[in-house]
Amino acid sequence: MAQKKTRSYNPEQTRAAIIEAGLELFGSGGYHGTSVGDVAAAAGITKGAFYHHFECKEDLLLLIHDQYVAHQLKAVEGAFATSDSPEKQLRALIVCVVETVEKFRPHVQVFFQERRYLGAANLAKVRKQRDRLEKTVLTVIQR
Repeated sequence: MAQKKTRSYNPEQTRAAIIEAGLELFGSGGYHGTSVGDVAAAAGITKGAFYHHFECKEDLLLLIHDQYVAHQLKAVEGAFATSDSPEKQLRALIVCVVETVEKFRPHVQVFFQERRYLGAANLAKVRKQRDRLEKTVLTVIQR
C-alpha cells in the first residue's frame, strides 16, 4: 500500500504567497475585480487557507498598506538618528522616502488605487498611521 505524501506547512510562506498574489492581482485587475478565489488560486492555496490567514479580502488590502507604512515609519524615524543637523536629517529623510517607495512600489500602487474599498474603521486606522508619518516628516522640515 502506497503512503500518502504529505507537504510541510509553512505559515509564513503561505502568508507571503497570499500577499504577493494580492499585490499582483489587485495591481492588475483591481480590488473589486479580484476575488478571494483568484488570490487563493494565484497563491497556490485553497480559499480555506486564505481565510485561515485573513478574515476577508479587505484585511489583505489593509496589510498591504501596513507593510509599507511600517517600513517607511521605521526608515523615517531612523533618519533622525543620522545626525543632529536638520539639513542632514532632511537629506536622509528624502533618501529613505524615495528608497521605501521604490522598494514597496506595488504596495503603494495598490493602496492608492484601491483604498476606497476600505471600511470606515480600517480607513481611520490608516489615517492615524499616515498622520504619524506626516507629523514625523513635518518635524524634520520645520527644524
